[in-house]
Amino acid sequence: MDRHEDSVTGRVKSIFFQNPTNFFKILLIDITATTITWTEPDIVVTGTFGDIKEDETYTFTGHVINHPKYGQEFQADNYHVDQPTNKTGLINYLSSDKFPGIGPKTAEKIIDKLGVDAINQILDDPASLEGLGITAAKRKMLVDNLKTNQGMERVIIGLNDYGFTSNMAGRIYQQYRNDALEVIKQNPYQLINDIAGIGFTRADQIAAKLNIAPDSQLRLGGAVMDTLQRLTDGEGDTFVELRTLVTQTLDLLERARNIAVKPDDVGQAIVTLAKDNELVAEGKRISPKRLYDSEWQIARQLKGLAEAGAKAEEPELPDIEKTLAEVQADTGIAYDDVQKKQLSRLYARRFFC
Repeated sequence: MDRHEDSVTGRVKSIFFQNPTNFFKILLIDITATTITWTEPDIVVTGTFGDIKEDETYTFTGHVINHPKYGQEFQADNYHVDQPTNKTGLINYLSSDKFPGIGPKTAEKIIDKLGVDAINQILDDPASLEGLGITAAKRKMLVDNLKTNQGMERVIIGLNDYGFTSNMAGRIYQQYRNDALEVIKQNPYQLINDIAGIGFTRADQIAAKLNIAPDSQLRLGGAVMDTLQRLTDGEGDTFVELRTLVTQTLDLLERARNIAVKPDDVGQAIVTLAKDNELVAEGKRISPKRLYDSEWQIARQLKGLAEAGAKAEEPELPDIEKTLAEVQADTGIAYDDVQKKQLSRLYARRFFC
């Protein structure tokens, strides 16, 4: 059952604590409006926030919690910067010293064309400023300064909307910076490859919110790569048999959304991933590209060692046994007869010399 969300609006009096790696902050807010019952003029607010500025006004949504050490405080699930919402306020904001060179007349032109949602439109599509008689340099300055002032906030707010923890939101922002929301919008399954701790199920929950169809090749490809990575890393293999990969990918897909998917569609996703150089297919053996490349690199190195060792004399058995005895004495490790036999066989090979 969904929990009712309250809100607190107010000016940031102080930032008590901030963690730059995951954006968790503890703020003291001078309350101007709230839906909670609160008798004090200020309140401590905690949560995942972007570049919060002291003396600026924000609205936080969440709920009051009772901290065992610090008492009652407001735990914010999300927030937004209070922006001007009418024409006069927006003109004043865009013609402020935050945007040098944009005077009231130019600001008014922008609002007349784009309306009260001008800021979001500019951030989403900088080309919306074209045709207003604003020089390219001023357009760039306006977009850059808006991104500086609001870009991080939009990303963190968007990540909060997806339900990411503060630690995970921090990892995602560090990976993609201000492009994070666009990357997720274009392909939420990219998170599986780039962000440790995010698997197919979590990425697929986001994809469902974005209305990505259950049989989308984007979705099927994400499931294939997640399954391939899980099987190879979990079992220590460098490849997976095609039949196993298809079967387990189908199981993952159908468990995630309880909707049947055709095996042929998964096969097409594998073909597409191979063409995109994400995986390598040799017959019915499917390998992640990174493991395939690593295996070839190891093979080349071993070949080089073998060729170099061919020119060297093979070690005599007494020499090998003497070396093993020295290793045991130095490390405190005692090898049994089977281990000694195997190690002797290895060291007798030229490229181990």
